[in-house]
Amino acid sequence: MFKPIYSSLQVGSTLSMPWYKAIISSAESTTRYLMDNYPGVVFRVVGQEEKNGVIFRVSEFLKDGKVIVHSTVEMPVDKNPPEFIDEIRAQKKPIGDILKQNGYVVERRITDHDTVFKEYVMVGDVFIKIKELYYDM
Repeated sequence: MFKPIYSSLQVGSTLSMPWYKAIISSAESTTRYLMDNYPGVVFRVVGQEEKNGVIFRVSEFLKDGKVIVHSTVEMPVDKNPPEFIDEIRAQKKPIGDILKQNGYVVERRITDHDTVFKEYVMVGDVFIKIKELYYDM
């Protein structure tokens, strides 16, 4: 599985309220929140591999060339629709866009979080485990 490439020492906030305060304990879609509220946010897949029936993806959202979200995702192939897996394998879109464009219904269940990261699972039409690290813009 991919390991985050950023040190936890780089993660944090300034004295002002960080942008991610609104989603750190929320079940709202990170993709939707960023795309709807911050023009110019860009998504990229850093790495992806499929091993023992699970797709592992490391991706990032960037604003002005700076990483603002680093995401590590696990998706069991047998617990997800084939069309969803095909789009994931293409490595072009954020998961939130794939969910929205295909009308997939999911519930986000937060399993852990603190002031700079959130771990959660998506259950419903798809099953995904996600860990996100948040950085200042």
